[in-house]
Amino acid sequence: MLREQFRSQVDSGGRQVPLAADRSFIERLLCASGERIDAPNPTGPLLYKPLTDHEQRILIFLANGISNREMASRLFVSENTIKFHLKHIYSKLGVASRVQAIASARELGLVK
Repeated sequence: MLREQFRSQVDSGGRQVPLAADRSFIERLLCASGERIDAPNPTGPLLYKPLTDHEQRILIFLANGISNREMASRLFVSENTIKFHLKHIYSKLGVASRVQAIASARELGLVK
């Protein structure tokens, strides 16, 4: 919502459009949350917390149909570590299964 409000206050030339909300306050909130104000709008829901490097790698393996055992072998970690990361990925994406995680990640542009 903040991103939409920010974009509504900037015209196509990047000039501030006078509106009721304070643009600089919205910009500071977005920056404080780690949001890039110059980034394009995503087509799907926003992640509340960014994925870690390990979670991103695991998500790519997940999208390619790699089993937990194989992921663990490739990353030199235990299967329990993979399950731990998957639990966090599901939480961050707001999903409950591998299929939902893959669909959500594709919608967000996190995997192809």
